[in-house]
Amino acid sequence: MTTSVESIPADALLATVREMVSRSRHHAFPVIDEAGRPVGLLRRDAVGRLGDSGLDERRVRERMDSISLVTPTTMLGEVARLLVEPALRMLAVVDLERDEALVGVMTRSDVLRAYQDGLLKRFKKKRRASQPANPESRDRVATKA
Repeated sequence: MTTSVESIPADALLATVREMVSRSRHHAFPVIDEAGRPVGLLRRDAVGRLGDSGLDERRVRERMDSISLVTPTTMLGEVARLLVEPALRMLAVVDLERDEALVGVMTRSDVLRAYQDGLLKRFKKKRRASQPANPESRDRVATKA
């Protein structure tokens, strides 16, 4: 899960967020309400397609897409299943104890990173299990041969 999230207020003017969106390396941004709850997703291309016309008066909520929500306790397999959908690139992670406030996002990269971390931990654990517990005993076995 990524916890440092660039979010955008739903009532912000598109003209105001355009520069932030264009400078960011992200392709989508969670849109939040006044209470910090995710209400949608603003994609970079949704702002870029508008050009300069109509940006001054339009609000973010007019261009946002829907967003799917998960919690910090949602199983990684379920998150992966949701992110397989072509239209989904990001899930909002909300804290149910804090009135569904946004606490992070999960992306496909986050899922791949978590699986990679799990595989590395298993590999290291297996490797440790196959080695003698006492390094000196390993040396003694090698010198007896």
